[in-house]
Amino acid sequence: MALFLINSPLFLENAQGHGANIQYQRCEGIEITSLYDSGTPMAGARVLIFAPDKPEVAQLEGITDEEGKFRFFLDSSQEGVWSVQTRLAGHGAMAYIPIGNSGENGEGKSSVAVPSAKARASLSTTQRLLMVLVILWGCLGTALFFSRKKN
Repeated sequence: MALFLINSPLFLENAQGHGANIQYQRCEGIEITSLYDSGTPMAGARVLIFAPDKPEVAQLEGITDEEGKFRFFLDSSQEGVWSVQTRLAGHGAMAYIPIGNSGENGEGKSSVAVPSAKARASLSTTQRLLMVLVILWGCLGTALFFSRKKN
């Protein structure tokens, strides 16, 4: 039981999380650089690219290199804002790239970052208390089950 409590979220106050972001630039095609907030590249991150007219289906998929970079070409006849998503081990970010008359300017940064694991995993005091009570109740029930007298 002690091992469970030590590894439970109640005792992970010092756990550190971080977000991610994407930068892009136009070259021969488009090159994105996906980085953690610390500046470390998101090497091996999954990249999904969505067209303006079909945002629910990825038009292109790939993996970033060891520098967090991924280069691709977009269909320039499809004007609008393309969405680029990178994800790796629970971290990720979205970038929106305008093509055509949507205000393209050549470079940009992500406008939405996926919350870090710490932000998603934070528990209120009520949730923590309820979790402790449930654990104690389970331990008490288990102890009573094994301490009963057999006929």
